[in-house]
Amino acid sequence: MGVMTVTWENVYDYLRCPKILAFKMAGFKSRIISRCTSPKIEPHVAGRIGEYAVEALLQPLTSSESDVTMAEKALSVVEEGGLLPMSMAKEITRALFRRHPYLKERLLKKLESTQIQVDETVRTLLERAVAGIQVSAVKIRELYGELELLGRAEAKAPIFPSWFEPDFVFRPVSSQNMIIVEVKNKARGLRISFRLPSTPR
Repeated sequence: MGVMTVTWENVYDYLRCPKILAFKMAGFKSRIISRCTSPKIEPHVAGRIGEYAVEALLQPLTSSESDVTMAEKALSVVEEGGLLPMSMAKEITRALFRRHPYLKERLLKKLESTQIQVDETVRTLLERAVAGIQVSAVKIRELYGELELLGRAEAKAPIFPSWFEPDFVFRPVSSQNMIIVEVKNKARGLRISFRLPSTPR
């Protein structure tokens, strides 16, 4: 009968999980399989991209001079509860930047100033965000008319004894009311929540 030497490595493997030692004794070998992982983007960066896009584009897109015909078609898809197809998001984003190249320049300058590198992942996120802003602008323009960006502000929380900072505060050009805008940007698309304390026009 042969004698088997037990090493500290064997003891360590046994204490981690007896199966590890059993597999080693049976002669099983393991190998590492590398997988191609899709590039990821940090959630806070995705959120900032959405905010910069809203800051640069929402005001001019609510102007009566802005052509939002393609976004109106996309709005019907969104209102039916569907996700805006990426092909449609690309189409209306590229059409917007062809008609108004200064808007693209304004957005890219904003991203460059914050050192966000525009790679393929960021570009896809931007296309979805810009498409989402155009769709939101159609609805906002219908309810409130043209908007003017006032910036950020502090607001008193209605329930808690604290203050919160909305992403943006806009004012309809035709009134003195204010609209609080919150931006949520995710891989599946941009969500803009807007609220006006009083009845819209």
